[in-house]
Amino acid sequence: MRFEKENSKAIIVLLICWDIHVDFKVLLYS
Repeated sequence: MRFEKENSKAIIVLLICWDIHVDFKVLLYS
């Protein structure tokens, strides 16, 4: 249970970082 919680937290952080990265790229190339 605890490991699963930590795992989903890491996935959420990765998704947020990916969103920021994509947004930055869009701003850069627009």
